[in-house]
Amino acid sequence: MGPPFFDPAAMAEWLPIPASVAAMFGRAPGSSVLAAAPHLFKKVSFDPINDFEHITTLSKLPFILLVSSNSPYRTVAELTADLQLRDDRGSYGSVANTGLVGSELYKVNFGLQTVEVKYKENGTMFNDLAAGNFSFVHIDPVTASGQLKEGRVRALATTAGVRLKSLPDIPSAREAGIMNSDLIGWWSVHAPKGTPTAVLDKLELWFNEIAVAEDTVKFLTNLGSDPFPGDSKQLKELLVKDAKAWGEYVKLARIEPLS
Repeated sequence: MGPPFFDPAAMAEWLPIPASVAAMFGRAPGSSVLAAAPHLFKKVSFDPINDFEHITTLSKLPFILLVSSNSPYRTVAELTADLQLRDDRGSYGSVANTGLVGSELYKVNFGLQTVEVKYKENGTMFNDLAAGNFSFVHIDPVTASGQLKEGRVRALATTAGVRLKSLPDIPSAREAGIMNSDLIGWWSVHAPKGTPTAVLDKLELWFNEIAVAEDTVKFLTNLGSDPFPGDSKQLKELLVKDAKAWGEYVKLARIEPLS
């Protein structure tokens, strides 16, 4: 059983609060639901920065730059050298917006002309990667895990600026020379606006204890994710920074906001 991030009843067993109170607090993929959503949708019904009390961060994970295990590429430098020769005859796969952004940051960093091939689901995309129909893709660790274990793909780097403890054998973007990338997904805890400060302070303490508990660390490591304890100030600063960054990411990756 994992940590009680998503189940109010389970959370109430860990924290000295009733389930009815626990249900009021949101555990969210803050990087996508709060920071990115205002740029990915033409209209959202909330202000991600000012409509909530921000409690703390919980965990973080990057996307992973993958190539086929049948390919000759063993480093980002080798992949980049080949793509530079191919110009716009080279291509990469994409399924999710964060992966698309990771690939576009990589392209910009090295001045590549590589073309996106868009997929609706992972199965076809991985089959085409294995067949050599495109050169690389950025995928989240959970999705990549099975492919890595089966030896179908090779991990060259993450999108994070520093190496994650849960992915010790995969270089960070900056270690691999992708100096403009520090792209991570992060989970966080938020409360309704106006929640008393004393309650927020206790929740911050409790959730940070949960984030670094042994069971939690084991659970997160299996997902390719690291604990990411913090505080309300750090979370709000991160939210503001990433909300601004996603405005630029949407332009860079030419993502059309949804209605």
